[in-house]
Amino acid sequence: MEKCPRCNKNELNPTKVFNCLSRTTRTADTEPVYVCNPCGTDEALQQWEFEGYCTPQDEWPIKEHAFKETIKLFQQSHDIHITELMEGQFDES
Repeated sequence: MEKCPRCNKNELNPTKVFNCLSRTTRTADTEPVYVCNPCGTDEALQQWEFEGYCTPQDEWPIKEHAFKETIKLFQQSHDIHITELMEGQFDES
């Protein structure tokens, strides 16, 4: 599997749409670059917190996510939500 070019740690999903399109590639003259979901979240939070700034590609791979604790909380909330949905499906059977 292909590694995320931004963090060089997480594997990208082979189905491109299940990854995030890097915010560094949002103009018509740039080649689309996909990153893992934690990196996509990190870029979104950077852009929001730092008024449009995202770590540029020439500084990749990053050492760590700028918002790693927030990303961890998002993932935990997502996991709880998915678990609750799945448990609800089994309760109805």
